[in-house]
This record gives sequence, structure tokens and C-alpha cells, in this order.
Amino acid sequence: MSLPSFRVLTFERREQQYSNLVAAWGFNEGTGTTAYDSSAHNLPLTISGSATWVAGHSGGGAIANSGTGGATRASWTSLGSPVTIMCWARPTDLTAGSNRPLIGIWSGTDSSTSTEIAIWAQRGDFSTSNVLQGNVRVDGGLVAINHTALTVNTWVHLALSFDGFSLHLFRNGVEVNTVANTGGITGGTFNFLVAPASANAQIDDVRVFNTALTAVQVAAFMGDPVSP
Repeated sequence: MSLPSFRVLTFERREQQYSNLVAAWGFNEGTGTTAYDSSAHNLPLTISGSATWVAGHSGGGAIANSGTGGATRASWTSLGSPVTIMCWARPTDLTAGSNRPLIGIWSGTDSSTSTEIAIWAQRGDFSTSNVLQGNVRVDGGLVAINHTALTVNTWVHLALSFDGFSLHLFRNGVEVNTVANTGGITGGTFNFLVAPASANAQIDDVRVFNTALTAVQVAAFMGDPVSP
């Protein structure tokens, strides 16, 4: 009598199925000093002692910043362009003229250093003040893309992409602005920051891609929380 055959099944986390996904943090830990990466690349964030864990947008946890601290991935290797970064954000203070960085890549461990790519709830010291702003450093020069002001204490999904020809800013799954600028993002070793000092915001479901997503793709990820 022949023995039955068995097929070995391998389990792959849902986030690992996206080939262009570089990192994904859902902040579902809810405690401790580490936020684990759900992508296949194992890029955890270090949570500073001044940042706090709070209830997230999607039912799990989120990282909160009330003026100092945040989460850092030191020695982040920037992949250049194309690129997309996205998150859910809930700004808790939008004092006129203030800088409110949410997520992005900077040369140092806080947002006062050189910006490579970032989303700000508002930026008081560059381009238009007191409105939603994205920045991309294209061929060494910082380019801004803006949209109308965010609302305090309201969750909003934000995404910023650069395809080598244009910056694209998305708000709640809709492309709200495009700025043409041809060039490239210089690769190198930087720091990926989530809710850095002065953010005054809660952040959830951060994703980074090495491609420029379309509006349809951004909207799909907006409705799909980062899996643990």
C-alpha cells in the first residue's frame, strides 16, 4: 500500500507579498521601545522614551508625539527614486507658523536636518506656511508640494510619491496636487523618522515603497491596515 503524499505549505505574511514594499510599520505592539517591520526586510524602528503608545486609527496601536521624541530607523539606506511614503496621521497641534513633521527621511535624527523626502502636517519655514506640505530633494534642491490645511484631532491618510518627473500628493486616497520636476533623489545613508521632534501628532500604518504608486493603489492601501 502506498503512503499518502503531503504538500508542505509555507506561510507568508500579507505585507511580504508586495514586491515593491520596502518597509511597513503598523505599531500594533502597543508597548516597548521597538516597532517591528511587517515587510520582508526586517527594518524595525526604535521608539524614544518620550514618545507614547496610543490607540491607532486601525484598531491596533499608534505612536504619539507631543513635542519631543518619536521613532527612528537609523542608518536608513535611501533607494533614490521612484518612491512612495504614506501613513495615517492625526495632528494634535497646528499652531500657526510651526513645523509639524510627520514621516520621512532626514540626514540626521531630527527634522531640523536636511530633508530628503517627507510629509509635514505643516511647515512654517519653507514654501507656503500653515498648509499640508510634502518635500522631495530632487538633484540636490528641495521641492515643495502643498495642499490645504489639515484639521486638528482628525485622522487623515497621506501619501507622497516621486516618479522622476513629478511629485504627487495624496489625501484620503485622492491625488490633490502634482508638481512637475524632473530629476532624481540621491541615494545614501540617512534616517527614517516617524513623528520626530515637534510633530505633535499620532501616526499609524506607515509604508514605504520603491515605486511611485497610482491613486488607485494609494486608495487601496489606505483601506488596508498594516498586518502584524
